[in-house]
Amino acid sequence: MVEILSGISGWLGAALAVLVALVGTWIAGRRSGSKVASDAAAARQAERDRAQAESIQRNVEERRNAEIDAARLPDGGAADRLRDHWARD
Repeated sequence: MVEILSGISGWLGAALAVLVALVGTWIAGRRSGSKVASDAAAARQAERDRAQAESIQRNVEERRNAEIDAARLPDGGAADRLRDHWARD
């Protein structure tokens, strides 16, 4: 009986070692996957922030150009341009 238990304990030890290795690999993979997903999300957020900043910059420039164009017109010129552009004939 002791001989059977000593033979089984070797197999149990090996099975336990394999199980621990599998669990360790699984946990490491989960952590690695989580880090990759987090980095990808941060990159997507940075791209959205950059695009939003560019859009804001374009809008500011367009508004500034429109104000400069309107200031260059003679008195009532902006109203005349709006009326000519939007009024039905």
